[in-house]
Amino acid sequence: MQNGLRSILSILAMAVLCIQTQTALADTVEITVNPKARYQTMSGWEVTARAMELGKQYNHFDPEWHNFSDAMFDTLVNEIGVNRIRLSLRSGFENTTDFWSQFVKGEISYEDFKANFYNKVNDNNDPNATNSKGFQFSQLDYQVTRMLHPMMERAKKNGERIYVNLCFVDFDKGQNKTRFNHADSPEEYAELVAAAFVHLKKQYGIVPDALEVILEPDFTARWKNSGRQIGEAAAAAMRRLTNLGFSPELILPSTKRADLAVSLFEQALQVPGVRQHVGAIAYHRYSKATPDVVRGIAETARRYGVRSEMLEYVQGSAYHLHLDMEQGVSAWQSYSIGAWRRPDNKPTRGTLLYIEPDTGAVYPSTQGLHIMQYMRYVRLDAQRIGASTSVPAFATVAFENKEGGQVVVVRADAKGPIVIRGMKPDNYSATYANWKSGGNPVQVISSQSGEMLTVNMPVKGELTVFPSRMVK
Repeated sequence: MQNGLRSILSILAMAVLCIQTQTALADTVEITVNPKARYQTMSGWEVTARAMELGKQYNHFDPEWHNFSDAMFDTLVNEIGVNRIRLSLRSGFENTTDFWSQFVKGEISYEDFKANFYNKVNDNNDPNATNSKGFQFSQLDYQVTRMLHPMMERAKKNGERIYVNLCFVDFDKGQNKTRFNHADSPEEYAELVAAAFVHLKKQYGIVPDALEVILEPDFTARWKNSGRQIGEAAAAAMRRLTNLGFSPELILPSTKRADLAVSLFEQALQVPGVRQHVGAIAYHRYSKATPDVVRGIAETARRYGVRSEMLEYVQGSAYHLHLDMEQGVSAWQSYSIGAWRRPDNKPTRGTLLYIEPDTGAVYPSTQGLHIMQYMRYVRLDAQRIGASTSVPAFATVAFENKEGGQVVVVRADAKGPIVIRGMKPDNYSATYANWKSGGNPVQVISSQSGEMLTVNMPVKGELTVFPSRMVK
């Protein structure tokens, strides 16, 4: 009886607390923007160059998505706002066999193709004498022609550009310990990277902005134990690339466990020839990405005068993105471009857009609806500026784009009226996202002096206030 009474009292107390919270949130929220406070400069909203081509569910190459490519990239670049791409350079691209072409032709299944992702065959025994027949870049060509080029075309029309990140991937689990491996030879690693840069320049006139040295070294057999090993590979690659006239920035260590990023980063920087080329310390959010860990990564970035970047989290949401922005992160990635909408309507994680199989309709995914409230309006080279809120449940970040327009994004845990002060006089619009839709317009009321904006957030979700000229 006493236990039952305690339960009832506990429920009543929680109900009172909820009513009090709702009442508090119904009061006007005061947000103050401080343009004099300056933080990180944004280096892009990234996506991995991957759509539905692997056809995993069918076990064969799937070109069907090509029929919807125009609508997909219109949505990706113009609606969601992606302006950065990761091109994957697999270790298995150094091989005498072109497995990608076999896969595309239907000669091998997806499972057979996957089994050779990291099957490496040395082009010869001299890393300084490249045998071009020993490198198979057909899948890299596919990423460029089918994904990068359409993105570049749309960005150019918008007066913008796409940041290109060439990322080395080597998820070799080490079953064959005697097989040739780039982790064991910095010069062989450098030869593959240089061959890829030369290929991209010669074939397409493309020079990557960055070399992401190794993807998730802590998830590999041979890279995970030593930041110095990562640094030696990076230094060898930069020597080779510099001699060829290339000067990308380095991104490292890109760990799956966020708490390993700082130690591997600092170990790598001890290798001569690395530090002067580093542009960012990168991490993923899959494990140990506590606020203290993320804060420590950002502080390390500031100490070394580089950026901090979160470059993959399939489960990533607007909540995680907002937290990272507050800590000083400059670039952010969920994962892939798109997926077919599932028949059961359950969300596919880590993708920014869906294609409706029956109608061919293309639209932002569940994740995309929310994170586009940041990505679409905060552009490459924007700078985060100061912003404070009177109610913590209305978490706020503010930015100033390179052309001077200011943007405020509010992650609201409740609905209610919001007053924003401190933004420069301009014509402003606003959109919001809720659990089922994004980009929904909401009225912005400006005071006569233009120094105060009033917006009524109608639902729990993300609200963005931005210059009206950004509406397309």
